[in-house]
Amino acid sequence: MTVARINFVTDLVCLVCGRHVPDGNVQTCPGCGSEGILDVRYDYFRASRTLTRESVAGRNRDLWLYAELLPVTPAVEKPPLHIGWTPIYAAPRLAKEVGIQRVYLKDEGRNPTGSFKDRASAIAVMKARSSMHVRSPARRRGMPPRRLPALPPRSDCGASYFFRSAHRCRR
Repeated sequence: MTVARINFVTDLVCLVCGRHVPDGNVQTCPGCGSEGILDVRYDYFRASRTLTRESVAGRNRDLWLYAELLPVTPAVEKPPLHIGWTPIYAAPRLAKEVGIQRVYLKDEGRNPTGSFKDRASAIAVMKARSSMHVRSPARRRGMPPRRLPALPPRSDCGASYFFRSAHRCRR
């Protein structure tokens, strides 16, 4: 299935230095390197004209429901797995036990690998496909990238995994 809608991303802004970067195949701020995480900015006025309750009413309830607000090329075929839109459950006994009015729990176990990280992995795969990369690079801080492998095989996109020297690949 293809995301065939208009993308309302205007630019990206570095959270470290405030530099504006054009939307495109950029993952971090060119000036700040890997520390320069980029915040996505949108043209909300344009989006409000087409992204209405009526226009999303017939869409699948998944990560792609608001595809126009995702930093991906609209015409790229999305992964075929159901990602996101996982249920939220009220937990009144837990709320009472911890002494607050309400607690809600989100069931991320419904995602393909049982993790909230599937959302970011799906976007990474689409970004790799939109930039014509044959393989999707996976670089994670902390633990090795165990979540990403579920998506590339289902998306006709291979994956290469890069680990910092402190991590060892066990295959």
